[in-house]
Amino acid sequence: MSLLVALLLATAACSSNDTSTNTSEETTDAVPSVITTPAPAEPTAGGTLVFGLGAETSDGWDPTTSRWAGSGTIVSRTVFDRLAQYDENHDAQPFLAESIASNAEFTVWTIKLRSGINFHDGTPLDATAVKVNLDKHKTSILTGAVLQIMGAVEVVDPLTVQVTMNSPWATFASALTTQVGVVAAPSQYDSDAPAQRPVGTGPFEFGEWRPDALLTVNKNDSYWMRDQQDRALPYLDSVEFRVLADVQARGAALESGAVEAIETFDPAQILTYRERAQQGQYQIYSDQGREESVQLVYLNTAQPPFDDPLARQIVAYGTDRDTISQTQYLGVFPPTTSLFAESSPFHSDSGYPTYDLARATELHEEYKQKYGQPLSFALTLPSTPEFRAIGELVQQTAAGYGVDISLNLVDQSTLIANGALGAFEASGFITFGDPNLDSIFFSGDTVKPIGEVSLNFSRLSDAELTGYLADARETDDEAEQVAAWANAERRIAENLNAIFVVRNATAVIYDTNIFGFQAAQFPDGAAIEATPAPFMTWAFKT
Repeated sequence: MSLLVALLLATAACSSNDTSTNTSEETTDAVPSVITTPAPAEPTAGGTLVFGLGAETSDGWDPTTSRWAGSGTIVSRTVFDRLAQYDENHDAQPFLAESIASNAEFTVWTIKLRSGINFHDGTPLDATAVKVNLDKHKTSILTGAVLQIMGAVEVVDPLTVQVTMNSPWATFASALTTQVGVVAAPSQYDSDAPAQRPVGTGPFEFGEWRPDALLTVNKNDSYWMRDQQDRALPYLDSVEFRVLADVQARGAALESGAVEAIETFDPAQILTYRERAQQGQYQIYSDQGREESVQLVYLNTAQPPFDDPLARQIVAYGTDRDTISQTQYLGVFPPTTSLFAESSPFHSDSGYPTYDLARATELHEEYKQKYGQPLSFALTLPSTPEFRAIGELVQQTAAGYGVDISLNLVDQSTLIANGALGAFEASGFITFGDPNLDSIFFSGDTVKPIGEVSLNFSRLSDAELTGYLADARETDDEAEQVAAWANAERRIAENLNAIFVVRNATAVIYDTNIFGFQAAQFPDGAAIEATPAPFMTWAFKT
């Protein structure tokens, strides 16, 4: 699904041509997070950066209706700014906003905007524009679930809006770092084709879009931010995004110099180009070891067979995560039974089932006695060779204890749409592993009937779990949040509506003459948290 979900979609990449001395920082057992060349003392202004994407940029650029997966998020950051961004401690801080503050009960929030910011059409960023955006998100069939407890949005003065909640929401500012925090110009919504020509406040203005091929953005000469030496941002004149879905084609384009940077989710490519980056041939950064996303399979509990907990238990005990991690992901994507990495303060021992063939077989015998036939279901995955191989491995493992799994391999748009509408039995997705954002995928408050858009893909409505998620949302005390999420994960382990598989990793590989992808800053110079989606505002070439 768009806003907070990217697909369980493997793409790949190759790399570059220059050589240079490199430095390695912040490593994990599997993949160093950063291997970069020393940056020059001063950035160089000008030039065009050509970036290879692993998927179509988006199905459009209306923040309230368009489905932005990983590639779309990268592009969106060039045209749009968000009201908030995460700092290095993963705390949401004002960005377009000057301040975001609440009352003591977290039921009334006040967003005050920075002055002097204009949209690309020359109109001012003001409180009315923010109200237009939040109101449209609230009523959106796509993003409305994220703001379901948001009540009225009122204009207090030209630069201030007040947002009233229907219940306490201590982590509201975190939501404003996502797609619902994007502010588009009201003129974009008033146009005949709001999804075709985005108008934001971002560092670049929309240029040309040829779907499935090319998208260009050009420098916003009136961008509101400057760097700490009072130089104009962005440094680049333009960015050209090329859609190169094929792994080999994207790698060949980077090797030939046709593109200068690429995104990759493919573990073999990450390992290969980590080694070449260590040799100084180019640079790489990854989210490995930080707040990595989680690959999981949602089980549709609103229909057979997974409306029966027994069927869910069979799949949970029968999923061999270690083998999937080692054979399909080369150990780069480690197995997991939790939303949160072991390094996270939110990680806990929930009692989630681990692979146990004997137990899966025993439970399947119970199932056959109950229904008079073996468990069978369709597993929906992206239609790539990588995921076909994963699906076939899962098929083979399940056949060992008598379960019949058929593969339903579909394109990205179909997988997203079917997941949101409940048109699946079991389907692979990626979720954040972020306690501020993950609750919408498990809360009973976001459940919709099959045929309606639901961000709770499994459609399991569990009052106890929903209560724990509300406990986490209604406090800003981390210890209380940790305790609430420990209870929530224990309940998820009992419900088994989501089958955790591995922790994902995303990487960007780029030439040694490119810098600044992870140098994003707030207006006061404080660092913005590095993410898999590069910030083009601070990128430059030498």
